[in-house]
Amino acid sequence: MGWGKRYCLTCGKEFEAEYIQHVYCCDDCKLKAKRQRDNEYTKKRYAKMKTATIEVASLKARIAELETELAALKEQHPSNYCERMSIRTKLPLPCGKRVECFKPEQCAQLPKDAKIEDVRSISEEIVHRSYGRVAHSEPDIYDPVFGQSKFA
Repeated sequence: MGWGKRYCLTCGKEFEAEYIQHVYCCDDCKLKAKRQRDNEYTKKRYAKMKTATIEVASLKARIAELETELAALKEQHPSNYCERMSIRTKLPLPCGKRVECFKPEQCAQLPKDAKIEDVRSISEEIVHRSYGRVAHSEPDIYDPVFGQSKFA
């Protein structure tokens, strides 16, 4: 059973279709069409890559412009920056007033008269006040299994 007369999409020659999707008269025409589609795809892909490289170059140029603007703004409006705590502020940095200044090793910007004991006492007071406890009191460790304090 044939599927009627059709015209080849590649060469235009009339042929008898052997199956429903039969659109080329011979394997050579089919191969030519495939090569043509592949070449068109390759050209489109290279055109996209070329425009992408142009866009990347323009974006890099814009980044360089913005970096120079940022450097100029930083010079006009200086701010303090601590790499250890990732803090940028126009106010003075909290050097020597936080535990991060001392651990794991002492910060290079740390004042000479700063002591970790002062920082611990201040931070303990803040923590105890936030939980309604008296500063420097012994912690109450609760055992959830027996329902009582371990120090009792």
